[in-house]
Order: sequence, then structure tokens, then C-alpha cells
Amino acid sequence: MNISIQLGRLCYEPELFESDGGVTYLHNVIAIRATKDKTDFIPFTAFDKTAELIANYVQKGEMVGLTGRLQSDKYEDKSQLKLIAFSVDLIPKAAATVDNPGDEEDEEDEEEDYDEDEYDEDDE
Repeated sequence: MNISIQLGRLCYEPELFESDGGVTYLHNVIAIRATKDKTDFIPFTAFDKTAELIANYVQKGEMVGLTGRLQSDKYEDKSQLKLIAFSVDLIPKAAATVDNPGDEEDEEDEEEDYDEDEYDEDDE
């Protein structure tokens, strides 16, 4: 089953695009704190109503929750080197804003209470 739920900060101001077929979409990235010293950057492409919701209600730097699926693509270089690259995108079906006016204070407190020993990589 391919279900992904991600909570992170929007990295760029959202900008809507329209495909030749009339489908509304946007590309962006969310930053997710993995550990105290590491942040993961997850690219995503949202379509139709989900894209419109993000574009209209979420600004760069705000916390957003995305629920959807992961999609991978394989790109193969046609040269003699035979390079292969993989990319993974999150394709959200739903989004929710989660920022409140007091979030900055709460996040600072959360950073002080962070205990690296509580993070167990085996849980992934």
C-alpha cells in the first residue's frame, strides 16, 4: 500500500501552472526535520483542488501537512556512460495548513527539549 503522510515547511512561494490539457498543478518542496542536525527536503507535485488549496492558503515557510502517495521515476542517460538516476515525488491528495500565530515560540521550546537518543533509526 502506498500511503505517505508528511508534515513540513513549504520551501518556496506556491505558484499554480496549467498543463496543455487544462490540469492545474504546482511543484514545490517541503522541509522536514529528520534529526536535530538533519533536514530532509521532499519534492511534491499537487494537482487540481489540492494545488489550489496550497496556492491560496499556504505561504513559503509555513507548516503544511500532506497526505498522498510516493511516485518514483527512473531517468536513463542515452550516452555511453549509462547513467541512471531515480527521483521520488510525493503526490498529495489532501493538504492542511497547521501554522498558528504562536507556532514560533512552541517550535523554539521543542528544539530545547529534543533528545537525540530518543530517535531510533530502526523504527523507520
